[in-house]
Amino acid sequence: MPEVFTIKASDLVLKVSENIDPARFDISKYEAFLDVLCGTREFQKEAIRTVLRYLLGGRYKNLRDLAEENYYQNPNLRELYSTFSDFERHLQLPDKLALP
Repeated sequence: MPEVFTIKASDLVLKVSENIDPARFDISKYEAFLDVLCGTREFQKEAIRTVLRYLLGGRYKNLRDLAEENYYQNPNLRELYSTFSDFERHLQLPDKLALP
Protein backbone atom coordinates (compact mmCIF):
# COMPACT_ATOMS: atom_id res chain seq x y z
CA MET A 1 0.00 0.00 0.00
CA PRO A 2 1.43 3.43 -0.93
CA GLU A 3 2.38 5.78 1.87
CA VAL A 4 -0.23 8.48 2.53
CA PHE A 5 0.86 12.02 3.35
CA THR A 6 -1.01 15.27 3.85
CA ILE A 7 0.12 18.65 2.61
CA LYS A 8 -1.84 21.83 3.21
CA ALA A 9 -2.53 23.99 0.14
CA SER A 10 -0.93 26.94 1.95
CA ASP A 11 2.33 24.95 2.07
CA LEU A 12 2.40 24.89 -1.74
CA VAL A 13 2.07 28.64 -2.35
CA LEU A 14 5.07 29.94 -4.29
CA LYS A 15 6.99 32.50 -2.24
CA VAL A 16 8.48 35.58 -3.90
CA SER A 17 11.86 36.59 -2.52
CA GLU A 18 12.13 39.89 -0.67
CA ASN A 19 15.75 40.08 -1.80
CA ILE A 20 15.53 42.33 -4.86
CA ASP A 21 17.74 45.12 -6.17
CA PRO A 22 16.33 48.42 -4.82
CA ALA A 23 17.99 50.24 -7.72
CA ARG A 24 15.78 48.21 -10.04
CA PHE A 25 12.57 48.57 -8.02
CA ASP A 26 12.09 50.44 -4.74
CA ILE A 27 8.72 49.68 -3.17
CA SER A 28 9.18 52.41 -0.56
CA LYS A 29 8.30 54.99 -3.22
CA TYR A 30 4.78 53.52 -3.31
CA GLU A 31 4.03 53.18 0.40
CA ALA A 32 2.01 56.41 0.64
CA PHE A 33 -0.10 55.29 -2.33
CA LEU A 34 -0.63 51.86 -0.74
CA ASP A 35 -1.73 53.54 2.50
CA VAL A 36 -4.38 55.55 0.65
CA LEU A 37 -5.41 52.62 -1.53
CA CYS A 38 -5.62 49.95 1.18
CA GLY A 39 -6.09 51.86 4.43
CA THR A 40 -5.43 49.57 7.38
CA ARG A 41 -5.72 46.33 5.37
CA GLU A 42 -2.10 45.20 5.79
CA PHE A 43 -2.81 41.84 4.14
CA GLN A 44 -3.83 43.70 0.98
CA LYS A 45 -0.72 45.90 1.03
CA GLU A 46 1.51 42.85 1.45
CA ALA A 47 -0.20 41.07 -1.45
CA ILE A 48 0.41 44.08 -3.69
CA ARG A 49 4.04 44.36 -2.54
CA THR A 50 4.59 40.68 -3.33
CA VAL A 51 3.15 40.97 -6.84
CA LEU A 52 5.22 44.09 -7.53
CA ARG A 53 8.42 42.40 -6.32
CA TYR A 54 7.69 39.47 -8.61
CA LEU A 55 6.79 41.50 -11.70
CA LEU A 56 9.17 44.48 -11.33
CA GLY A 57 11.98 43.26 -9.07
CA GLY A 58 14.07 41.79 -11.87
CA ARG A 59 14.87 38.60 -9.96
CA TYR A 60 12.65 36.34 -12.09
CA LYS A 61 12.54 36.31 -15.88
CA ASN A 62 9.58 33.91 -15.94
CA LEU A 63 7.37 31.66 -13.83
CA ARG A 64 9.84 28.78 -14.22
CA ASP A 65 12.49 30.80 -12.29
CA LEU A 66 10.09 31.38 -9.39
CA ALA A 67 8.93 27.76 -9.41
CA GLU A 68 12.48 26.39 -9.49
CA GLU A 69 13.59 28.61 -6.60
CA ASN A 70 10.61 27.42 -4.58
CA TYR A 71 11.01 23.77 -5.52
CA TYR A 72 14.50 23.56 -4.03
CA GLN A 73 13.54 25.54 -0.90
CA ASN A 74 10.20 23.87 -0.14
CA PRO A 75 10.28 20.22 1.03
CA ASN A 76 6.50 19.95 0.53
CA LEU A 77 6.88 20.59 -3.19
CA ARG A 78 9.63 17.97 -3.37
CA GLU A 79 7.39 15.53 -1.51
CA LEU A 80 4.58 16.09 -4.00
CA TYR A 81 6.76 16.16 -7.14
CA SER A 82 9.76 13.83 -7.22
CA THR A 83 11.69 16.03 -9.67
CA PHE A 84 11.57 19.64 -10.76
CA SER A 85 10.62 18.42 -14.25
CA ASP A 86 7.50 16.79 -12.76
CA PHE A 87 6.60 20.07 -11.07
CA GLU A 88 7.39 22.12 -14.17
CA ARG A 89 4.93 20.10 -16.27
CA HIS A 90 2.12 21.48 -14.08
CA LEU A 91 3.00 25.15 -14.69
CA GLN A 92 0.55 26.81 -17.04
CA LEU A 93 2.78 29.57 -18.45
CA PRO A 94 6.35 28.61 -17.52
CA ASP A 95 8.04 30.88 -20.08
CA LYS A 96 6.06 33.99 -19.15
CA LEU A 97 6.37 36.36 -16.21
CA ALA A 98 2.87 35.35 -15.20
CA LEU A 99 1.15 34.80 -11.89
CA PRO A 100 0.31 31.18 -11.08
